[in-house]
Amino acid sequence: MEKQSSVVIAEVEDFIKRVHNGDLVITPKANKLFLTIPAGKNVLGLPSKRKYTLADLLGWAMAAYQLHKDFSPPSSIVHERWVDSKLKVTAYEFLDYIERARACGVIKELNITNKLKTCQEQNNQLKERIDKLESECQRLKKLNQVLHETLGKFGRSGNIGDVKNNAEE
Repeated sequence: MEKQSSVVIAEVEDFIKRVHNGDLVITPKANKLFLTIPAGKNVLGLPSKRKYTLADLLGWAMAAYQLHKDFSPPSSIVHERWVDSKLKVTAYEFLDYIERARACGVIKELNITNKLKTCQEQNNQLKERIDKLESECQRLKKLNQVLHETLGKFGRSGNIGDVKNNAEE
């Protein structure tokens, strides 16, 4: 039984979202697996086939789907229906490649524990950076205070921008 196009589009959208979020990865093994795809007819009129890596097919299908999805059609209803049907065909083709990739084991879900560990490491690095920036801010505030005290000794005070050059007075 054929899946409804809305279900297929939802699955494709979920796959794209999960890949972009880093929840799914396509392993390097996808560059070594080849699929033979019909490619029209050769010069003799015989059916022609081409070999592509599964990684290439997934990438092209994702790009083609995104292109058809983002395509803003003119107000013509006929043109809008054509774009909509093209999106559905592209989604079905993309889902076919996704299912083949899953069957070959080239799509891996990232372990949530590893993802948490990565986020914690990034969090710690950001905390260290904040600490360094806070200490640098304190150092600069002290230097600023020394500068103001020095200017006060020479009879000038206030913001540095308020100090005028003798030539200007």
